Amino acid sequence: MCGIYGYIKASSEKKALETCLDGLQKLQYRGYDSAGVAAIHNGSILSFKTVGKVDLLTSLVKESPKELSAAIAHTRWATHGRVSSANTHPQIDYKESLALVHNGIIENYLEVKKRLESKGVTFSSETDTEVCANLISYYYDGDMLSALTRAFADINGSFAIVLMHKDFPETIYASARGCPLAIGICEISGDVYISSDSSSFSESSYSTYFLQDNEIAKVDGKTLTIYDDQAKEKKISLSPLTITENETLKDGYEHFMLKEIHEQKGLIERILHKRKKQNSFYYRELEDDKDLLNQVQHIEIIACGSSYHAGLIAKEFLEQETRIPVSVHLGSQYRYAKHLDKANTLAIIISQSGETADTLAALESRKEHFLLTIALCNVENSTLTRKADRFIPLMAKKEVSVCSTKAFTAQLLNLYLLGIHLANALGASCEKFTKELLSLPLCIESVYSKEKEIASFAKEYSSFPYFFFVGRGQMYPVCLEAALKLKEISYLPAEALPAGEMKHGPIALIDEKLATIAFLTKGEIAAKTISNLSEIRARNGRILTFGGNNHEVTKDQITFETDSLETFLTIPYSIAGQIFSYYLAKELDREIDFPRNLAKSVTVE
Repeated sequence: MCGIYGYIKASSEKKALETCLDGLQKLQYRGYDSAGVAAIHNGSILSFKTVGKVDLLTSLVKESPKELSAAIAHTRWATHGRVSSANTHPQIDYKESLALVHNGIIENYLEVKKRLESKGVTFSSETDTEVCANLISYYYDGDMLSALTRAFADINGSFAIVLMHKDFPETIYASARGCPLAIGICEISGDVYISSDSSSFSESSYSTYFLQDNEIAKVDGKTLTIYDDQAKEKKISLSPLTITENETLKDGYEHFMLKEIHEQKGLIERILHKRKKQNSFYYRELEDDKDLLNQVQHIEIIACGSSYHAGLIAKEFLEQETRIPVSVHLGSQYRYAKHLDKANTLAIIISQSGETADTLAALESRKEHFLLTIALCNVENSTLTRKADRFIPLMAKKEVSVCSTKAFTAQLLNLYLLGIHLANALGASCEKFTKELLSLPLCIESVYSKEKEIASFAKEYSSFPYFFFVGRGQMYPVCLEAALKLKEISYLPAEALPAGEMKHGPIALIDEKLATIAFLTKGEIAAKTISNLSEIRARNGRILTFGGNNHEVTKDQITFETDSLETFLTIPYSIAGQIFSYYLAKELDREIDFPRNLAKSVTVE
């Protein structure tokens, strides 16, 4: 995962170290185990590192301010090597001649390390990154491009690498393979920025280049030169990029997660307004694909984590309205499975960041077998949006909290609306859903109105060490998402179950120490779930129910107004689960926005 940032100033008054630290703050969602920054000063490498978040690094650097024009920086999510100062990036080579930051995994690093050790090269960390730094240094004889091409030819795996060498104090080299890396030249100042996420650039307009696999970039002042893997210069074209949003303020909320939970009503309204056409919903991005859509015989959804849950929830709706079979796959499993080649398959690839390594690998492994690939993504210039045939923006704006809330509901709503678009393209009418969809914001407001009540129950239930989330039908995948939210930010074990499966083994775990959270709808399916809950109560299990009619199984009940909904109940119920998880984690005094061991964008397999 990890965040990479580099900066070379041209004519501005910015300080390189401080600019990189500001960039790291915006990239901290990608990892916050440790952070570091480096530059070349008086012919030597100047480096600062700290275990923990970027704020600690900022305090350290401010104690030793230096006037420098170029620097590189890194915020780490640990892969190879424990969280320690020695393993923190930038990694310095054995000659102390270059500093290197890295995102990705060098798969053959042990093999390369042993070969270098046999040549007398010494190591001081446990990281695969130091192997890369030492390999480049070993090959370097004054020609940096030659050293880079030779080193990268020896390396297997994925990487984004940015480095500085003491022989070139105002030059930054960068390369990428299977990991994102963007280079932006500010159109006002001429300053050059390098980042694993272009949205971390300062607010301005840029001429931007996204490195392709195995390319090498040399940034020297205002000059950007791109080389292929044989060190031959390439002609490139830059793309305009405007950074205008500032989504990094909490606006009075205690946590970004709570802010983003409360942004969901406005987000739903924005998506519905954008996609509504007459009495139905429509995607202009697909208006030239009607002939292709009419050929679709199978739909595959590929995603990971919360995005996968969104696919599971929407599966039944898509099948019912398009009359096309739908399968939902985990990206981390998909590329290693043996697939039957189904004719005329539409692939819907879902990723909040557009950089999820498993999902991208799944797309790459099978793209030639797909009739059309559609990316549902929140980041416009991400790798996924460039590799898919079509891009549908989630419109969720920047989501800061590692625990996804508004991006998840944006994915789910867009899947529903995409199903309507496909059904309309196939000649079916989905106007019956328009009134229900337009009532979603009011139903979400009803959930918000119960926030204090949900918080009160969350406080009561915070003493339980284990949780079951149970539901039937579409509420089961909603439970999967709710259980994931609780695990992510409270660190408590939580398992999602179809309510009807309780008797087939899991009921053995029920006792007074296990809490059950049940999501109820109305009608016969709710009655069946309530019957299952009675079995839990009979075994001294504590139960909290969301939604449905009042019942006698438990006194712990939260109901909200959903009379106008039938098909799309999953969205307000998901928001209720987010609120419950938030307040329970808050009661336990957890680090809610940046929970341990997690990163927002999972860019390694």
